[in-house]
Amino acid sequence: MGSASIYRFRDTVAAHIGTGATVYLSPADARKIARALNAAARDIGEREFTESTLTPVDIELQGRKP
Repeated sequence: MGSASIYRFRDTVAAHIGTGATVYLSPADARKIARALNAAARDIGEREFTESTLTPVDIELQGRKP
C-alpha cells in the first residue's frame, strides 16, 4: 500500500499518501479530517460492519496553498 507522510509546511498541514500528490490543508481542514478519521476508526473498533452507524463525511476544503 505504500506509506503516508503528514507534516507541517509553512502555515499548512501537508499530507502525502501512497503515490498521490501532496495535499496542503489549512489547520481547520486538517482538524475536520482528523475528526472524521477518528470517528471511522472508533466505529471499526466498536462495531461489526453490519452494525455500523457511520455515515460518509463530506468536507469542503478551503484550498489553502503553501
